[in-house]
Amino acid sequence: MRNLIHTACVLSVVMPLTACSFSNDWHRSEMTMNLTSDHIAGSAVEVRSRNGRIEVVAVQNRTDIAITAKIYARGNTMAEASERLAASTLLISRTDDGTLLIEPSFPDPVRGGDGANILIELPDAHGATLRTSNGSVHTYGLTGTLIIDTSNGTITVDDHVGVLTVDTSNGSIRINGLNGPVKAKTSNGSIVLALHDDQGGPIDLDTSNGSITVRVGSNFAGTVTLDTSNGSITVRDHSGRIKSQTISKSYGRIVVGEGGKASRLDTSNGRIRFTISG
Repeated sequence: MRNLIHTACVLSVVMPLTACSFSNDWHRSEMTMNLTSDHIAGSAVEVRSRNGRIEVVAVQNRTDIAITAKIYARGNTMAEASERLAASTLLISRTDDGTLLIEPSFPDPVRGGDGANILIELPDAHGATLRTSNGSVHTYGLTGTLIIDTSNGTITVDDHVGVLTVDTSNGSIRINGLNGPVKAKTSNGSIVLALHDDQGGPIDLDTSNGSITVRVGSNFAGTVTLDTSNGSITVRDHSGRIKSQTISKSYGRIVVGEGGKASRLDTSNGRIRFTISG
């Protein structure tokens, strides 16, 4: 069950509508909505979108939530696109556990070209689930369990504390300053991961086509397998943490520290670089 937010939100819509023709067969009309909402400390965020990018950023010294959404609707004519846009909106509600739920709404039948680019700025978020069919996703400064899923688009996660699970069919994955275990998968794209110095793993990275580059700190531990069908494997240890290693052209196995959970780096086409910083 969820409760729609009414009095807590201040809404402004930037007008006029901007209508753009993209082909001889269909047109697109768009508008920008700016909203603010009260913040519940330590609550989670969920975005259910269909097309468009999502960005969720923790902003120091902010006390409320600011949401900027560029919503666009498709029509066979410019008039139809504008009419459908006028019936579109951004739904904002709170579930029973306090999760802030955000989802674009479009008139039926929903068109393939309907979507929204959503930016959320808030003091903090403990847990987030972000889903979009076509678009990039970026988060900064969040905590808790973070789940990101997009069909086509890059994923960038900066300074996250907590469990991370990310999945994109087509796009690169960039994770910087992660303090927590991670599972990341992309069908087509490179994966770059930098763990926080104090984080011990594990990590599970999988790409069908793309390189994998990983940097961990001196507290990382466990058994790491490195597997590539077409590409080289490079392991650098600047802290003397590796206890044993077996490296061939396309497969590697290293034991770091005094043991721990298993980690996996797997790519079908691309090189693998694993570095332990000093």
